[in-house]
Amino acid sequence: MQDPAIAALKCSSANGSSSVLGGFGVTLQCTAPSGLTFRQGLGTKLTDAAHEAHTLAQIYAGTGQLCSDYSSSPITGGFSVTLQCNAPSGLYFVTGTGTKLTDAAAAARALIHL
Repeated sequence: MQDPAIAALKCSSANGSSSVLGGFGVTLQCTAPSGLTFRQGLGTKLTDAAHEAHTLAQIYAGTGQLCSDYSSSPITGGFSVTLQCNAPSGLYFVTGTGTKLTDAAAAARALIHL
């Protein structure tokens, strides 16, 4: 059964996509019961970036934590992705690394304080 908060979250890709070093960024505009929010995800492929953005939107719907791409950069052997998260306890950042941009984004997402 789907979480009612996630079911109530309505997202669209109206805000588009962009090229970033190593892949793509996708910005979703989401409307939730608590208001309008924007989520950006990164990925090696456009589909991966859209999946990351949607997953961050689901985390927001389920926990109230607003996490989105803050920065990405090439590093020796791959990429580094930093997410900025706004939680009830305050602002924090998590950074993940990976051979591909998708891997780095997923690694950063896995570090979100749930």
